[in-house]
Amino acid sequence: MYPGYIDAFLRLAAMAKAQNDIQLVIKLVDDALKVDDKYPNALSMLGTLKLLNDDWVRAKDTFRAAKDATDGKDSYSLLSLANWNYFAALRSEKRDPKLETTHLEKAKKLYTKVLKLHPGNLYAANGAGIVLAEKGNFDVAKDIFKQVQEVASGSVFIQMPDVLVNLAHVYFAQGHFALAVKMKFYHDTDTQILLYLARTYYETEQWQDCRKILLRAIHLEPWNYTLRFNAGVTMQKFSASTLQKTQRTGDEVRSTITELKNAVRVFDRLSAASIYHSHGFDKRKIETHVEYCKHLLEAAKVHCEAAEHEEQLKCQRLEVAHQVSLAEEARRKAEEQRKIRASCHNMSYSVLPLLKILHIQNLRFSQKYLCEISWKGESKKIS
Repeated sequence: MYPGYIDAFLRLAAMAKAQNDIQLVIKLVDDALKVDDKYPNALSMLGTLKLLNDDWVRAKDTFRAAKDATDGKDSYSLLSLANWNYFAALRSEKRDPKLETTHLEKAKKLYTKVLKLHPGNLYAANGAGIVLAEKGNFDVAKDIFKQVQEVASGSVFIQMPDVLVNLAHVYFAQGHFALAVKMKFYHDTDTQILLYLARTYYETEQWQDCRKILLRAIHLEPWNYTLRFNAGVTMQKFSASTLQKTQRTGDEVRSTITELKNAVRVFDRLSAASIYHSHGFDKRKIETHVEYCKHLLEAAKVHCEAAEHEEQLKCQRLEVAHQVSLAEEARRKAEEQRKIRASCHNMSYSVLPLLKILHIQNLRFSQKYLCEISWKGESKKIS
């Protein structure tokens, strides 16, 4: 009934995007632009799609067109262009320091412009804090993130979980790893968040915690080769650190051998997968990890034999000590029994004379008593 209602196309496009149906999103956005080719919201959504397809140049041109369509007064198009400059600064394949500084400065200016137009725009404040953090102004960025989180947490209409992640990144950059870990990440099923958490454990050399987090993330995204590679590296690091200990138990070395075998298995699968998929890892680099793990595995077997030999000696020493303790306990009890018997023997010698005295006294008393009875009987007869 209303074929020219552009917002309806955009809402349907947003629903399709939530279902990850990108082709339908592109079609709906194109339909909206056929009605009005300068509609800023449609242009911004199209720019976002271009960015997802890694078409950076066309994405930037689209965001600029959206900004120009509103004479630079539309917050969303300004934020989109600011985000583009921020992401362009961090592109790993073209990490030019001068270009990075230029893009970050442009992003900062655009975020600031949005804040001047709308001082309460939390997304612009969050973006400004990110740029400041990238430039090393961690204290200022931390204050901004805390203020944004305070405002966002007091509203039921605003959901900004990213600010918690940004705050955790600041703590991480400042070396406050415990605070970074304690941050309440909004969703423990987000693999990117789990990867951040694993990185924190990795930097603090908590290898087993790092491994557990990565395995949880792999369970959620078994096709993610980055997670698998990081898990293999973590197993390798744990094994190397265990073998470098001056004192190792047999259980620790056996656990190390198991982890090394798992690491080799992970790297072998990544190497095999490179034939069918492009996962971004150099095959030679993976083979280097495999060779190093196998080298550690050979060393671990030697350490395992030494640890098992030491455990056997320790068990023998404990058994000897136990036997000595039992013999000492038996000797102590025998000594106590000897003392008790000697004490009883001495007591019998001291009590015997007393019993003899009592026996003599009893005999004298009995004789006296009998005499008295006999005398009393004779006196009665005389009378």
